[in-house]
Amino acid sequence: MESLKKEYNSLAIDRKDILDRAIECAELTIPSLLTDEDHKEADTLPTPFQSLGSRAVNNLGSKLLLALLPPNQPFFKFMADKNELAIVEKEQPEQAEQIKNTLRSLEDIIASTVEIEGIRVSAFHMFKLLISTGNVLVFKQPNNGIKVLDLSQYVIKRSGDGSILKIIIKEQTNKTNLPEDVQSQIKEPDQFKQYDIYTGIILNEEGKFDVWQEVEEIKIEQSVGKYDKDTLPWLALRWTAISNENYGRGLVEQYIGDLRSLEALTQAIVEGSAASSKVLFMVNPMGATKAKDVAKASNGAIIEGNANEVTTLQVQKAHDMTVAYNTQNDIQRRLASAFLLNESARRDSERTTAYEVQLMASELEDALGGIYSILSIDFQQPLVRLLMKEQKIKLDTDLVKPVVVSGLDALSRTHDFNKLTTFSQTLQSILGPEIFNQYANVSVFIERVADSLNIDSEGLIKTQQSIQQEQQEQMMQQADQVAMQQMAASGGEALIQGAAQELGNQPE
Repeated sequence: MESLKKEYNSLAIDRKDILDRAIECAELTIPSLLTDEDHKEADTLPTPFQSLGSRAVNNLGSKLLLALLPPNQPFFKFMADKNELAIVEKEQPEQAEQIKNTLRSLEDIIASTVEIEGIRVSAFHMFKLLISTGNVLVFKQPNNGIKVLDLSQYVIKRSGDGSILKIIIKEQTNKTNLPEDVQSQIKEPDQFKQYDIYTGIILNEEGKFDVWQEVEEIKIEQSVGKYDKDTLPWLALRWTAISNENYGRGLVEQYIGDLRSLEALTQAIVEGSAASSKVLFMVNPMGATKAKDVAKASNGAIIEGNANEVTTLQVQKAHDMTVAYNTQNDIQRRLASAFLLNESARRDSERTTAYEVQLMASELEDALGGIYSILSIDFQQPLVRLLMKEQKIKLDTDLVKPVVVSGLDALSRTHDFNKLTTFSQTLQSILGPEIFNQYANVSVFIERVADSLNIDSEGLIKTQQSIQQEQQEQMMQQADQVAMQQMAASGGEALIQGAAQELGNQPE
């Protein structure tokens, strides 16, 4: 087999056009996201004339981060088999409750791991790379968060169905970070010289991945490993997966025509505005007015001359600039809608209602359903498995499975909540609150609303037993009050009768 360096260089030739296209997408949005392999820190990056591309990528990246890795709550749940859990609840209710509590505690452990390892910080950079360049490689480091590699740092080979066959990563390290046996084979005296280190992740005939590293075509034996597909810590993500293609295409590439046009128009408007703002006075060289007098005269001064001999240079391109400005605004509105910017949820009108804004925002959010589905399978589910392995959590997958509850699932729950709200409001407006309360099963309705908002209603909502017990206590209290009132009334009548008898027995 060829060395990883030669294999990488061979696959890098096929990647060149994809990398150039991704770099152009980054230059129109956030140029620092992806650069050439030869780029140095001191090199100057291109500066776009427009900032909408950068704002769009940052905005959409933030939305993906909050949707897929929501703060202060797990992005998944351990779901026990309903049939098995129903049997346990029927036969041993206390054990069923203990199982639920144990699963919740395991969810909290993994959720705290996400916070402790700072996974969200790297995930935000990952999402921006996906949006702009369409490709990113994520490595789950042991107990140390995730490492994000851009397209210039790796090459990949996939099968026709998109499965990974080969990944080779190119990074840099110095001699002091290498094992001693490898250092002894490198004769370079400079300890801090940067060497290219290659990591190979190759699918073998057994269906597992062989992993090892090479530096200066020397194999590092300490890096040799083998992983199953479900435990592979490298996740090669794509924004869109196209059949028979090794690399994906980003959202920016889908709208690159608008971004190019916006860049050109913004540059033309900026340069035209700069030219229009330049003030030049021209004096007729054959007239009586002297240019020196005009130049040196202070504000409000009196000089000798003829006003008709002094003119101001004007570009007179206001109409053309207006056409360019209007076209620029149209493109900005289209891009704002595509990248879910807030201004796209409000039309230009004085009577835009809050309901209309909410409806338009919901429709824009629905556009993310496709990428939510892809990232749920390619990122969230593998991340849960890797975190479970890291925390040494082992569960019977036939009885308990991790289920992602953020992203697409949250989007679905939002629609369920809207439907429940519309259903309730419609019936109450047509039938009236009293008839609605008469026919509605309030406890079931409350549970469905809680589920649609992803709220654990355990302990928040009274059970039917507690409600019945409270009703019985109220009935007993009412009965006691009635009895006391009757006793008070009967006691009063007895007093009146006794007083009447005493009065009747008195002598006249």
